[in-house]
Order: sequence, then C-alpha cells, then structure tokens
Amino acid sequence: MAANWTQIAQMLEQVAQLRRAEWKCGFPPFDSLPDEETDLVVSAWCFQMAGNLLEPIEPPDDVKPWILARLVTASVQARLEASERNPCPEVSPELVRNMLIGSWHQLLRDKWNMMVTVDLPEV
Repeated sequence: MAANWTQIAQMLEQVAQLRRAEWKCGFPPFDSLPDEETDLVVSAWCFQMAGNLLEPIEPPDDVKPWILARLVTASVQARLEASERNPCPEVSPELVRNMLIGSWHQLLRDKWNMMVTVDLPEV
C-alpha cells in the first residue's frame, strides 16, 4: 500500500486510540520504563500485532500500556520523518514491526520518559 509518513502516523494513532478504548487502560507513566522481561513480552505482542493492526489481541494487562506507548512513540517518529520529508517505504507488516520493535529498542524507548503528554485524536 502506498502511503506517506503522515498517513502512517495517523494510522498508528488510530490504532492506539482503538486499543486504549478496547482495553480500558492508559499509558504507562512517562517517568518509567518497562523492565527487560516486560519489554521482551511487549515486543512479542507487537510482532504479532504488526501482521494485522486491526485484528483484536488480548495481551496481559501489564503489557497493554507499553503497547500503547510504542504505538504513540512510533507515530511521533513517523511525523518527524514526514516533517523532514524523508522517503516513505511501502506500508507492510515488516515496516510496522520495525517501527514498534526495532525503532523502540534503538531510539524510542529512551525518549519515552522525556515525553510530557499524549493527546490522541478521537477516532
């Protein structure tokens, strides 16, 4: 599917909003990070979810907020890519996995506790 970074950001934000409502949970505190074991479990759930973002999943309660955190930080990264006018690859499960897992571990994880607030648009 041909898309641009802004559309990818919007898609990730919509999925975060959908999951947040579905799971009835919020984001983890901004001054916290998951422990190593939880981070690995979240990665496994994100790997599964990236195959079809709209397919319902039911991860453990302690994992849900961290999936939301990854969706939101990935959307922020996509908006940054758009603002820098970087070329956008084709949207695929591999791209989403890279954003939710690879980018999280390489860059976004350390940025989570620097975020102040998250306002998601209504779906």
